[in-house]
Amino acid sequence: MFVPVCLLLAALLRLTWLQDMEYKEDERLGFELAQTIGRTTDWPLVGTMSGVGIVNPGLSLWIFVILARLTQAAHPMELARAVQMVNVLSVLALFYFVLRWLKGEDREPWLWSAAMLSVSPFSILFSRKIWEQDVIPPFLLLATIGFMNRASFLGAAVYGLFGALLGQVHMSGFLFSLGLVVWLAVFDRNNVNWQGWFAGSALGAIPLLPWVAFVLSQPGPSQGWGWGNILRLKFFRDWLEDTFALGLGYSLGPHFTAFLRFPSIGASPTYGVMLIHIGLWAAMIVFLAGSLWGTWTNKAIVPDPAPSTTLLRNATLWAMGALFTLSGFVVYRHYLNVVLPIEFLWLACLTLRYIPRPRAFLLTVWVLQLLLSVSFLSYIHQNCGAPHGDYGTAYRCQADAEVK
Repeated sequence: MFVPVCLLLAALLRLTWLQDMEYKEDERLGFELAQTIGRTTDWPLVGTMSGVGIVNPGLSLWIFVILARLTQAAHPMELARAVQMVNVLSVLALFYFVLRWLKGEDREPWLWSAAMLSVSPFSILFSRKIWEQDVIPPFLLLATIGFMNRASFLGAAVYGLFGALLGQVHMSGFLFSLGLVVWLAVFDRNNVNWQGWFAGSALGAIPLLPWVAFVLSQPGPSQGWGWGNILRLKFFRDWLEDTFALGLGYSLGPHFTAFLRFPSIGASPTYGVMLIHIGLWAAMIVFLAGSLWGTWTNKAIVPDPAPSTTLLRNATLWAMGALFTLSGFVVYRHYLNVVLPIEFLWLACLTLRYIPRPRAFLLTVWVLQLLLSVSFLSYIHQNCGAPHGDYGTAYRCQADAEVK
């Protein structure tokens, strides 16, 4: 019964109040290019400029052109709806993969990961607009399925193919794929069909060649690099905050204080959202204390999951995290959207292993994140977005202003 509830909530949270979607410069440009590319303009070999001063690969644009053609989207909300449906179907596919293919110690942590993904505020935030980060999930899922079957030629080829394509949707995917390969080469190289991985990677790299040629012809990044980015360890901080949904200030900006007072009864704030945050902070402290103590004393409630799941979560956290940090580039919170399900897999694995009454703990975190997601969408709906924050003015209110 829990799985159908998660699927229903995943759909409702992603599809409700479509008109409240974010629609700023990036989203507007993405929609306009999706309408003109291949019609009034030629297909570009590369994408638009990224936040670190490097042009994105072409697939980051092509995916929206393909979505617009397939759905015949001629309006921003129609294209945003297509993105939302991609995310809903990705959650459904993740549950199917877990229930159909995973057995034993692997299944439960993956189910919890899918359940958290269904209701996570960050998963909801990054599933409702025309942005390349919002179309990452199907590529990540297929790369993960290939990874879990990497001993066979076909599995390794799928892993290599979609690992290469993932970075072309958003460049954070390159560091995810590279981190995974480095970790496998060190800890599991004998269980990988490297011929299949190489064949899939080579095939996936073909659309990347024009981008590589373009980047090599340009000067280095003009922004985003600095020693301070290494010292801040922002990847690991964002990982932890994302897992417990404690960073919505990223989207709301100066509106976050008002959000903590939400909802109101009449003119009186209830501070309901603040209470949710207190619960999530408490859960994070319990989780960290229990996991560190259990790891230190080697006292586990249940065995660790099968090697593939353990490798995936460790490679993503430590190898990808190290690559992100040591690169010296600024780590924006939305870069971690590429690993959001794996953050929850990490949470579930360690909770089931080290935290007393783990299922009650995980269910509590799930309920708190669900309440926070509902509160976030309600706040955005009531306040026309977050005009002074990253979210900006909701599309509905922009359209109303243009009419007036």
